[in-house]
Order: sequence, then structure tokens, then C-alpha cells
Amino acid sequence: MVALMFRSLVAPVLKCAAVAAAFLSLVSCHLSAPVPPEFWSDKNAKVAVAVSVRDGAKFIHRTGGGDFPARNHAAAGALGRVKADDFRATRGKFAAELRKRGFRNVEEVKGDIDWRGFPPVGHNQLMAGRDYSSLMAARNADYLVILSLNEYGVTQRALGSVIVGTVGVAAPWGSAQTTGVMVRRGGGKAVWFTGPVAGMQSTEVEENWNQAPNYPALVKAVHEVQKVSGEFLIHEFFGYPEE
Repeated sequence: MVALMFRSLVAPVLKCAAVAAAFLSLVSCHLSAPVPPEFWSDKNAKVAVAVSVRDGAKFIHRTGGGDFPARNHAAAGALGRVKADDFRATRGKFAAELRKRGFRNVEEVKGDIDWRGFPPVGHNQLMAGRDYSSLMAARNADYLVILSLNEYGVTQRALGSVIVGTVGVAAPWGSAQTTGVMVRRGGGKAVWFTGPVAGMQSTEVEENWNQAPNYPALVKAVHEVQKVSGEFLIHEFFGYPEE
């Protein structure tokens, strides 16, 4: 009787653990993919480099119950005017690195694209699961690299919780989420991509940040986190410098 009760209690737990393990395994398979070795020897291939970004930094107030627009509407308005030009500069830096490594046919795709506007392949709604064949055909590219700044701005965390009540806020920090992908002609399969978790970037904000009306410390942090995001994608693709 005791053994039967034990099995009835343990079985659901083991089943849940198995489901969780399978889910984590599935997710881990899609965290990132390194640049394939054969790419580096294909110096005659045409490589198009594009940027996906939307202007307008955000000021996020984070609590235990989720993310909300910050209560400081003036600061949010100041950040909303900050463009993503620091990240856009990554396109030229990335293309320059390719040329430095001997790639002779590199195109910087002018303007911004939005990877969310390309149709998903199957059930994969992520950046690496989209069909970019139309853009590749338009650029006549053998490889297409897309560098995306999905979100950027400043995050501020509440001290306390929704249950016991918010008792204050912590110092804000510059925050961004960036991803990169490279697809190859012929099927459009992603042969390199970075995972969304790895692409979470942050920068410190100077202590005296609450300076209306322009909030220079917050704006500076937003510019810095854009640069950090671009450097992350370059290092993920080309490798990190040896220390």
C-alpha cells in the first residue's frame, strides 16, 4: 500500500521533470550556432550585411510582476528621441572586418530592414527561423548577415515586490537585446546565429542620473549600450581578441 502511494506521488514529479528536461534540451539546441568553417574559405562569395533596428529607446520599470513603462515620463520622453545610429555603425564595422579577412565582394545594405516582416519557416517565429530569400535575391547575395537591435533603452528595478509593496527603486542601467543571423543561398538556412539570452547587454549609468529635462546620464548609457551590442555581435562572429 505504501509503495503504491509512493509511486502515485513520485510518478507525476518524474513526468514533469522529464518534460522540463526535454524542453530545456529543445531550447538549448537553438541558443546559438557558430560560423561554419567553410565560410572562411569562400572568399569570392558575395556577402550582404544588413541592420534591423527601430528608433526610440525605452525606459522600463521592472518589478517582480513584469515590465512596465517607467513612472518618470519626462525621462522616457527624452530617451524616446535617442536614435540607434550607434548600432547602425556596426554594419560598416562588420563589413570592414570581412574585407580585412579577404572577402572581396561585401555589400552594406542601405537603410534599415525589419526581420519581423519576413515570413516564418514553419513554427519558428524567431529571427533565425525566417525566410530571407527575397532579400537575398534582391542583393544577389550568397550570404546575408542581419544584425538586429531588438530593443534598447534604460531599465530600472523596483525594490520590494508586488505582494509586500514597492519600497523604492534601484539605480537604472542601460539595457539592450541584440541578435545576429547569417543565412546561405540555397534553402535560406541560418548557418550562424546568436541566442536571445546571450544578446542581453547592459551598461552602467552615472550616479547623478535624474537630471531633467534632457537626462544626459541616461542618454549616454543608451549610446554606450548600443556600441556594446554591436561589439558583441562582431566578436561572436569573428571571435574575441586574445587577452
